[in-house]
Amino acid sequence: MASAPLSVARKFRRLSLALLLTAAVLVPVALFAPVSTKGDVEEGAVERPLGALGEPRNVEPLLRKLAGRRLIRPAQVQAAVRDGGAAATLLKRLALRGVVEREGDYVAYVEVEKEGTKVLRKNDSILGFQVEEVAPGKVILSLEGVLVELSH
Repeated sequence: MASAPLSVARKFRRLSLALLLTAAVLVPVALFAPVSTKGDVEEGAVERPLGALGEPRNVEPLLRKLAGRRLIRPAQVQAAVRDGGAAATLLKRLALRGVVEREGDYVAYVEVEKEGTKVLRKNDSILGFQVEEVAPGKVILSLEGVLVELSH
């Protein structure tokens, strides 16, 4: 019976050695293999091996490519924010009565429960909400990172 645990230990050692040898081969290949730049960089760029850590690299083409992109989408940000339900509760106290265009900007008329109608523009605040956007038929509000839409 004592030979069974010994057999398991041997198998474990062999597996560990195989994994170590595999890593010893794959890590240098991953570090020094040529990096494909096809379609990712301006014309005339040269493929070259990935340099050692700390070696300066020209990242300008990558920055240009990323400049027009949204790296964090609002849905991702909202998913990362903990919603305790305060926004939905406060939203029940508001009613959108209308949106009009005035001097090139949209203005919203929002009725607040027991307070009357308020005029709101982008960046105004109401009941702790920040007005993020006013558009025809809707107002986007945020409260502690949670986005909610007020509409008819």
